[in-house]
Amino acid sequence: MKNVVFTIVMIFTLSISYAQFQENIDSGRPGNAISVFTVGKNVGQVELGLDYSDNLEVFSSNPFLRYGITEKIEINGGVSYDFSNSDLVSYNLGAKFNIFEGDTMMPSSAFFVNFNFSNNSLIKPSSTALFIFNHQFYGGLNITANLGVNVDLEPSTRIGVDGEGNPKTSEVVQFQGVYTLNFSYGLDDQWTIFVEPFGGYDKFSDTNFNLSVNGGTSYLLNKNLLIDFLVGHGISANKFLTVSTGVSWRIPMK
Repeated sequence: MKNVVFTIVMIFTLSISYAQFQENIDSGRPGNAISVFTVGKNVGQVELGLDYSDNLEVFSSNPFLRYGITEKIEINGGVSYDFSNSDLVSYNLGAKFNIFEGDTMMPSSAFFVNFNFSNNSLIKPSSTALFIFNHQFYGGLNITANLGVNVDLEPSTRIGVDGEGNPKTSEVVQFQGVYTLNFSYGLDDQWTIFVEPFGGYDKFSDTNFNLSVNGGTSYLLNKNLLIDFLVGHGISANKFLTVSTGVSWRIPMK
């Protein structure tokens, strides 16, 4: 029944979708927020970056590829590579579907889903599903919200106690609610600055709720090429510093 409902919802949302292709490149870099816009039909996009985290004192990269099947649908995927240990840590595959193109009153919206796999046997495969909302205000202010969930695709074994205080083993599917709220401001036609709080809620975690903040800037070299810089820091948990710089390149194939 759930599959039937999901199929009906997807058919309905795709039937009311409108193209959300932009004249200038719109990248998922820098920052944690997923953009509401697709790359456009027969358009490819490469997003590359170099990251440093003082949590494990490692340099890593998360190259991400996007391709527009239609003006409303794109497929995407990427990998995470640890330069310090010469290790391909994980890879993911996904898609983005436009739902509604906003106007002065209503925000644009999209749905994003991907599947994540790791070479580390201790890290379970998982899936992320996000609803994306974006509103562009007059004066250069742009707000993007990502709301969704991360779900493990395999159950985990947890040890607890029953009502009488005896040890009890159970199989549970772990999930985490996730959010990102990105505030960006265009200083001019080329420079943009942003700040974004992001994190999640995990009932299986000791801290339950976590919060981090990113801030940075991007510079539009031309309509198809963008460079960026970011600094981020954990606040409530994983209090690590992250520094990242990268480039995004849109490749029209029409």
